[in-house]
Amino acid sequence: MIRLLLFAYILIGPLSAFAQQTDSLAAKGHRTFGIDCMECHTTISWHALKKEISFDHKLTGYTLAGNHASVACGACHAGIPFAEMKTDCASCHKDQHKGELGNRCGDCHTPAGWRSPNEAVARHQLTRFPLIGSHALADCQSCHINQAEHEYVNTSTECYACHQRDYEGARQPNHLEGGFDRNCALCHDPGSGGWKGEFDHNTTAFPLRGAHAATPCNSCHVHGFSRLPTDCWSCHESDYVSVQFPSHVNGQFSHECESCHDVTTWRPAKFDHSLTNFRLTGAHQRALCQACHVNGQYTGLPLQCQGCHVEDYNRTAQPNHQLIGFTQQCEDCHNTEAWQPVERVPDNIDHDKTRFPLLGRHRTVACIDCHVGLRFTGTPLECYACHERDYNDAKNPDHASGNFDRSCLTCHSMDGWKPATFDHATTKFPLEGAHVAEPCQSCHINGDYKLAYVDCWQCHETDYNKTLEPNHVSAQFDRDCLTCHNVTAWKPSTFDHATTKFPLEGAHVAEPCQSCHINGDYKLAYVDCWQCHETDFNQTLQPNHVNAQFAHDCTTCHNVQAWKPSTFDHATTKFPLEGAH
Repeated sequence: MIRLLLFAYILIGPLSAFAQQTDSLAAKGHRTFGIDCMECHTTISWHALKKEISFDHKLTGYTLAGNHASVACGACHAGIPFAEMKTDCASCHKDQHKGELGNRCGDCHTPAGWRSPNEAVARHQLTRFPLIGSHALADCQSCHINQAEHEYVNTSTECYACHQRDYEGARQPNHLEGGFDRNCALCHDPGSGGWKGEFDHNTTAFPLRGAHAATPCNSCHVHGFSRLPTDCWSCHESDYVSVQFPSHVNGQFSHECESCHDVTTWRPAKFDHSLTNFRLTGAHQRALCQACHVNGQYTGLPLQCQGCHVEDYNRTAQPNHQLIGFTQQCEDCHNTEAWQPVERVPDNIDHDKTRFPLLGRHRTVACIDCHVGLRFTGTPLECYACHERDYNDAKNPDHASGNFDRSCLTCHSMDGWKPATFDHATTKFPLEGAHVAEPCQSCHINGDYKLAYVDCWQCHETDYNKTLEPNHVSAQFDRDCLTCHNVTAWKPSTFDHATTKFPLEGAHVAEPCQSCHINGDYKLAYVDCWQCHETDFNQTLQPNHVNAQFAHDCTTCHNVQAWKPSTFDHATTKFPLEGAH
């Protein structure tokens, strides 16, 4: 009995406890879940929940979103029966605004986080102060100072109300000393993401250009930011005074700095000299100012060349300007590009007006090359007087041994000693064909330029004598080379056989000359075919010309194209061939 009662206790006790717990769970709303307990609980303890619960909260009618999805169940379900849970924000979240903004938390906040700037900004856009730039990222209490916690009505919309400390603490530039306007938006832009902004100087009477745009404000605004002068001199007086090359003070330069300088940089200056009485050209453009403006003198300077170049005039020795008494009008011979070389021969008059106008290379020759010893009068006009050495040194051809005419212009020009331009067409032997490219000495052997033309044999005797095919000597060819040759080349020859009693036709055209002119016999007199073709006649056996006593007139059966086939016409006999014949 005792054992039976003990068993009953062991069995009924836990069941009773489970029944009580089940009733408690039912009271808290678990009964409505209809899921296995092991989906959320573990065997360790009823209150020990799984780290990852697969319970689908959507089944309750309240989907977990944002931060709600990661919050522990007990954070919301703490002592509140599940069936009594509400879904409005105020049930879990205390109204920090104390009813001032209503109870629709979702207008500014989202489940993604209690602080939701995007939502707050969107809400704030409906107020008198829409949030833009850095204001949209600022903490609410940064602006809503000295108000009850989270109460935001009657807040000032003026920048200075919040940024007084920024205004008073600004040193570059100092806003207080400069008496800056307290409307911060004139220089600062809340959309730029910070307090530091850029004042638009273009809205003033002095728009910033060039280097001014990168200059710190206090460099110009030393004594404030209002009623400042806009002329350059007011800020750049020290630059003006300190410049020594050239000295602005000694030179009494204008205070209108923009006459020479620009807003990009103080140096280099860009003074326009063409606005003065002395326009800069040539080397003057590259010269330093102080080279002409000695000792800082910028007024009363001479405009004539000799005013600056008298020393160049005095020290010039080739030719000696002082000794010869050249004019001091430097521009008569020189130009502004350089003192040397001269633009033309430095004579007191234009050389083109003398008896020897300068042409060709003479224009670039140094004066002393012709005016030896600085003698500028009585200078000879003949080429040979200056070019004797050129004449004597010429070896191809040798002018001296060839007794060439000393009138150099016969072959040379003023453009240069070489190349020579002798025109052979002015002689009795105009150059044609291959003669044009031949060196002079090929014909004018030993410098014989007095050579009198007779005929081709005069130069081509050697060519005549050494020619063996055909042998001109043994054949006693006519020495008039032009009969067979031309001026283009010795070979090939161009003898025209048609000018003889035996014009070449058919196979004769391609035959070498020696085939007929045996042993170099070019005096051969044409008689008939038998004269050359006797051997062909005797050797022919089908038919046998000798036995048949054929006529020696080969043309009866043969022609000039070829010995075979023959062209004998049997119809010319008394027995024309017919039928099987």
